[in-house]
Parts: sequence; structure tokens; C-alpha cells
Amino acid sequence: MMRALILLCVVCGTAAADALTLSPAVVPLGGRPGQSTTQHLTLFNGTAHELAFEVVAKDVAVIGGSRVFVNAGELPGSIAATAVFSAASVRLRPGEERSIDVTLTLPPRVGHRGVIVLFQGTTRIGGNTVVSLGSLLTFDLAGKKSVAAGELHASPATASTNASFAIPVTNDGSEPMIARAAVAVVAANGVLVGKAALEPQRLLPGERAALRAEYPGELPAGTYRVIATVETVGRAVSRTVELVVR
Repeated sequence: MMRALILLCVVCGTAAADALTLSPAVVPLGGRPGQSTTQHLTLFNGTAHELAFEVVAKDVAVIGGSRVFVNAGELPGSIAATAVFSAASVRLRPGEERSIDVTLTLPPRVGHRGVIVLFQGTTRIGGNTVVSLGSLLTFDLAGKKSVAAGELHASPATASTNASFAIPVTNDGSEPMIARAAVAVVAANGVLVGKAALEPQRLLPGERAALRAEYPGELPAGTYRVIATVETVGRAVSRTVELVVR
């Protein structure tokens, strides 16, 4: 059965108090069919509760531009079906840390590029809450890399927010990519007023997202030209929109 799954996933460099953390949260990998990789994942329980988890792997596919998580073996060429864990379950008392190793082997034919290694909670907190955390492993098989950009949108400031920018992007290649972009704000007289980096997004093949940013300051009343530059492989794509600040 193919279904979406909501995950609480926190990156931890150092374990923070009152937090459940998993490290690393994302592991970008290369390889080719038949190759295996072993990854070391560490879970820290900074909560006040004793927690138990089952460890499973699910394939990550993209349908309609969005990620879905698929049970191991249900996709042709399932990477998750090859998963071998050093432990099938983990139990942690408050303040404890546990690590497991997971080994994955790329099948002869791979139609997707991601696997989620999921620490699936089995302990209920407060009666109904179950917390699960996952590490995303992506695989680059040296195919085509490409990002397509849509139309740039700019919104003027409100009483509670600065001016904001958004541009939709799609990974229209065959390999995982991180989409990055920046915007420049230019006044009517051609003078550069300021710049802002849009928050990057990691995209699997076929995945869509919006890169967003708020302008780090107040823009005086006037008409501006906003220019977004989206990084692609070997070139840059620009989009322009007018922003009127009253």
C-alpha cells in the first residue's frame, strides 16, 4: 500500500535537552547497481520518557510532484527491500543514545532514488502521541541533473511581515538535486537595493517545491524589479517580476 507518512525529523550535531534527535537526517550517496553501502545512524532520547522504536526501511517515490513512502518490496527495484539492520528495534531511557547500522544494496534496475530509514515509535506519550523519526538516504546514479523554474512571485510587506519572494521549481532530471536561488531587488532608477537568498530545497526526480525568502529589511514606497536567479547544472535561469510597495 502506498501512502504518505508524516515524520518528525530533527538534525542533531549535539544532542539537545528535551528533544528526540536522529543523526544524520539526510545522507546523499552515489553508486551503481549491485553496490552496497552501510550507514551508521544515531538516535538520542533527550525527553523525559522511556521510548521504544521499530526500525524499518521504506522506498521514497515521487507521485504528482510530492514524496510518498512505500513499504519495502512494493515498488519494482525496491531498494528498501534489501535493507539489513544491525538491530530491528531500539529502546532508550531518558538521556540515552543508541546507534544502528543499515546496509542497502542497489538493485539491477532502480526507478527511484530515495529510501527512508524509519525509527517507528511504539510508545504512546500522553495517551495518543507516537513519535517517529527518519533518515533520508538519496542515491545519485550519475544520470541527468536538471531543475526547471516557474514564475517568480513577490509580495509586499504587511503589518507583521517583510516583503517575500517565492519561485516554484521542479526536478525534471533523473537524479536528486538541491535547488538553490537568490533574488536581487532593483529600484526604478536601476540601483541595486538589496539581495536575499531563497531557502534551498532537496528534490528527488519529479519532485516540486517552492523556494522562499523574506527580504531582510524594510523597502521604502516605490516600484521595484525583483530578479531571481535559479542555479541549474552548468547554467543559471532568471525570472523577473515587479513589486510595488505603497
